[in-house]
Amino acid sequence: MFWITEPNAGAPAGWKQHRDGVFEKARSGHWFGTVASEPGIGGDILATRSTAKPHAEGDWSMSGDKFMGSGSGITSFMMTIARPEGEPQPDVFLLDTRDIGWEGAEGLKMVRAWDGLGMAATQSHAFRFDDVRVARHGLQGGIFDLLPQITPVIGFMFSAVIMGILDAAEAEAKRSLGKRASRLSAFEQTSWIEAQMQIWLAQQAFEGMSRSLGTGSAGTNVLHGKLAIADLSEKALAGLSHALGGSSLSRSSPFGQWMQDVRALGYLRPPRALTHARLLEGLTAPARA
Repeated sequence: MFWITEPNAGAPAGWKQHRDGVFEKARSGHWFGTVASEPGIGGDILATRSTAKPHAEGDWSMSGDKFMGSGSGITSFMMTIARPEGEPQPDVFLLDTRDIGWEGAEGLKMVRAWDGLGMAATQSHAFRFDDVRVARHGLQGGIFDLLPQITPVIGFMFSAVIMGILDAAEAEAKRSLGKRASRLSAFEQTSWIEAQMQIWLAQQAFEGMSRSLGTGSAGTNVLHGKLAIADLSEKALAGLSHALGGSSLSRSSPFGQWMQDVRALGYLRPPRALTHARLLEGLTAPARA
């Protein structure tokens, strides 16, 4: 996500050259993923406990525990975060996954296969890094100066996934309920109307997030929107299931899986607790003159 940021006066030195190199790899057919989350840091990647040390050849080796490595086994490169030895702040590194196994022989070991009830297809495995070779691509920490521009886009894109699920769920519910519209009970009718209202509110929140991107208020608006969509999507899927009845619990029905998928938004970047913390910081920050 860092790489979508256009080079400008505030970009770190060498940003354009680095960005062009990443795009060239992407145009060649390589996929990029992220394995930056860690146990015990509450989703705040800047609080990483992973470490990296330089080698004479110019590359680095990294050690630490990571999870939520989405796209494992599909991506050619995985972006990760570690704190370079002797430096006060973390930086971004790239792991070349094309010729490295997961058994630990080359320093990368899968310690837990992804078994999430939601987002089941993401292959977000957990790994242990033990002096695995990585390339430093964070430009000596300057890349984090781009965070105010990047983090709203990340939150917006996670929310976009959930909005896609809501669209599919509403369309499927309409198809199913339409077959027996004249026989819906009062409870089923009420559940359907309330679910539609919640989906409508989620759409308004999403559109507000979209309009705010690129503005000075994007960060706060996206955080509010993401929380709203996380709450509304759970309620909407529950309402649709109530309207549909017990058939929505069937393994042949997508609604049970969709319910777990929308719940996942509250755990994704930034996770719910960190989102609340960021909003609280905004409330307690000194007002600008």
